[in-house]
Amino acid sequence: MAMLDDLLKIPGTVAAGESTADGKLVDYKAKMDMSPELAATASKFTATMTMVFDALAAAYSELGQMAWVPQGGWMYSGGDWTVVVSGSQWNVIKTAEASFSKVSDPQTRAIRVATLDDILKLKGAFAAGEYAPDGKSLACKAKIDLSPEMAATAAQFAASITLMCSTLAGAYTGLSKMAWVPVQGWLYSGGEGTCATSGTHWTFIRTAEADFDELYGALIGL
Repeated sequence: MAMLDDLLKIPGTVAAGESTADGKLVDYKAKMDMSPELAATASKFTATMTMVFDALAAAYSELGQMAWVPQGGWMYSGGDWTVVVSGSQWNVIKTAEASFSKVSDPQTRAIRVATLDDILKLKGAFAAGEYAPDGKSLACKAKIDLSPEMAATAAQFAASITLMCSTLAGAYTGLSKMAWVPVQGWLYSGGEGTCATSGTHWTFIRTAEADFDELYGALIGL
């Protein structure tokens, strides 16, 4: 497990913390003005999302043909900020200063308005889809045999996670006076796979083949 001082050395990182599984703050360090109360709230919010990802990933593993558990980590990007969570640790990153903001491929930067064919060009991507805010599947393309039922479930999961991220990020924006909305994208990695969203698009990626700097850059559209 990385030390908090090491997490603070990651480009763009302004705060890092550790929490228990139920969201209690264990410790934190920050380069910015972050009160213990705000750090405690960050721990509660990140623990909540970690539990949601665990539950949905376990369910999708049962339904699908690949393992999405155990959880490896997740990230959320919205407004000016990104949070990356791995195990019990989290770090807050100023998105514009992050290493993944240096992605230069114009197609990658435009991923939020790209076609599904373009999304499938990301390294390791094997399925992609578009969903409505209510979770209805609008379109899907895949390099594997992905049934309409599985695509519909993926769309529902993507919409549900996006809504919860938006709700928690909106609340934290009000408490911290930091802009965490609108949602730009989120990513979950566990087992053999990674699921990522940007706008109303979702994609499934084989983790072993992924280029995460490319993927993060695609999510936030820089």
